[in-house]
Amino acid sequence: MHNITPDHIVTLIHETSTSLNPKNKQLVETPEYDLSVLSPVTTVSAPGDPQVAKPLRVIRFSRLNLLPIELDIYDRNAELETQVLYGPYQDYNGIQYPTTIDINRPLDELRVKLTVEKLILNQPLGDNQFALRLPPEVKVQHLK
Repeated sequence: MHNITPDHIVTLIHETSTSLNPKNKQLVETPEYDLSVLSPVTTVSAPGDPQVAKPLRVIRFSRLNLLPIELDIYDRNAELETQVLYGPYQDYNGIQYPTTIDINRPLDELRVKLTVEKLILNQPLGDNQFALRLPPEVKVQHLK
């Protein structure tokens, strides 16, 4: 993730999208916020040319619960490099987590969809889980 510095322009835009509710076949308006992180404006090629900031990433939040629903990441040429869609959220022991994560990389022609069926969070880890156990056939060489 890029570090956001004061040189980056950040904008927040309120939008709404309309979708069809599959249960009752009625249109539903979903309010959304777009948080845009733009690249710093660099020098222009010729005097009088407009200075244009390019998008680095756009994070879309649902206004209903302020959870992220989409993340767009752009390359140096302001082309969409990665788009991540977060599916419906579910409560896992008090923590909201998306049940689907759809990752699309259009420039690479690659798409991955992750489906969360079970999520166990914040399980205790014992010190023995971090102990390195070497198989008997591995020879350890100490360096001096």
